[in-house]
Amino acid sequence: LKQELDTGLAEPARLRQLAGALEARAYHLRPQDSMRGMALAIEAAKQLEERLGQDACLNLNAPEIRAAAALREAARSCAAALAALVALKGDAALVADMLASMAATGTGRQAYLDGALARLLELLHTRPHAFTPKVLARVAWSIGEMQVRGGAEGQVLCASLGHTNHRFLETFRSRFFSVVPDFLENDIGGLHEAFVAPFLGEEEIRRLFHRAAQLQVGLLPNSARHLAVMQRIQDASCVQRPSMIHTFPAFTLHYWSRLRETPSATG
Repeated sequence: LKQELDTGLAEPARLRQLAGALEARAYHLRPQDSMRGMALAIEAAKQLEERLGQDACLNLNAPEIRAAAALREAARSCAAALAALVALKGDAALVADMLASMAATGTGRQAYLDGALARLLELLHTRPHAFTPKVLARVAWSIGEMQVRGGAEGQVLCASLGHTNHRFLETFRSRFFSVVPDFLENDIGGLHEAFVAPFLGEEEIRRLFHRAAQLQVGLLPNSARHLAVMQRIQDASCVQRPSMIHTFPAFTLHYWSRLRETPSATG
């Protein structure tokens, strides 16, 4: 599939054939291969749809549209197989990778999200040290992206739905609070405003911005690429908790002000 994608000229019939092969093998693939297959299938579907243009996409019988539909179905099959395996016995890093893959490809479903968060809750109790800054940031980004993007077939996904998910969020916040002093620039820049603002409490956000201030995330050359996300987190946090800024110490407040004043390359 990757070879066909690299050419940029793959025939719809060939891609549809490959989609069928991927779907047939979905429950036999290793987790990392499933995630790669999902990403490639979604990318191939997008390429086919872009070839046709917006108006032509309305023709559901076009070979490109039929092939794109088969590729998306194959990706959804991989997601289903992955969710069944990882939610039962995945470690923290693998569950985080699965969530990130589903978030990026739009193949998640509420049941998959619920299963993953239940598994993460179990691991937070039994293996808390597996939740390193990198894993915490990846989980946070994935949940945030799912909140914004949704899942398969436009399904709305909610990380706070149900008692178990609420328990996960409470336990995750506690671990986040403990570990955020160890975050580095890429960990902080890897967060998502749609997770930080609604799901973290004021204490966690204050500590996050204090750590970001220590590292000057987004303001120094080595982390300038994270400026836009830090400004989005800042804006979202202001909307959710407008009075929080008045509780910041002077050091954090100075960083907050500089973050506000610095032009972003993304406008």
